[in-house]
Amino acid sequence: GSYVYYRKELNKHSDLDVQIIVKSSERRVRGNTWVGGIEFEYFLNPVKQIEYYLKTEQSKTTAHMLTHGKILFQKGKYIEKLVEKAKEVLKKPMKKMDKLSKEHSKYYFNYLEKQLIVAYEDKDKLTFNEIAMKIFGASFNTFLKINRLYREKPLRIFKFIEKKDRKFVTLYKNALFENNPGEKYGALLKLIRFMEKKLGGRRLKEWKISDKCNYTEKEIRF
Repeated sequence: GSYVYYRKELNKHSDLDVQIIVKSSERRVRGNTWVGGIEFEYFLNPVKQIEYYLKTEQSKTTAHMLTHGKILFQKGKYIEKLVEKAKEVLKKPMKKMDKLSKEHSKYYFNYLEKQLIVAYEDKDKLTFNEIAMKIFGASFNTFLKINRLYREKPLRIFKFIEKKDRKFVTLYKNALFENNPGEKYGALLKLIRFMEKKLGGRRLKEWKISDKCNYTEKEIRF
């Protein structure tokens, strides 16, 4: 955690993350405790569970923890082998957004825009702000996917993203911090347009996508 990997960003709320890896177990455990005024967050997992996390986690949290952590004690070579696997995982770039995913994102931004327009015209402040939050969330997540970036912690994320695309962060901030309803409405539309451009253009008025059905006979329940 911060004490090991992000020492420049330590604060009074920083904790120590401890991964306890056992050879085998049918259970996994997560908890926290305090020692000498410092919070410890601990995770107990068997080797196979760690291997599963390395294979499936989108956030790559476990891979980061193993790669950038310090081994305090190990019996055998299990942890060293997991560290090597973790390093390989972090070397692999995130998959590119495929055409289907981009079309779904375009559709969602178009849907949010129409809902935003109605809320703004009806002067429905509560709904307007709720939709604005959805636009921020969709923009942020889509930006990460387009640029094949893994999510950082909140304290670091915008500093990290600003190095990649300052315009996105500027548009995001303009919309987020604007208090005037009319100006905020315009800023949100600009953010949507920016994201649509990143996705290859606005959704067409008439469109169609086709993909294979993903159900199986075993999943059908009545």
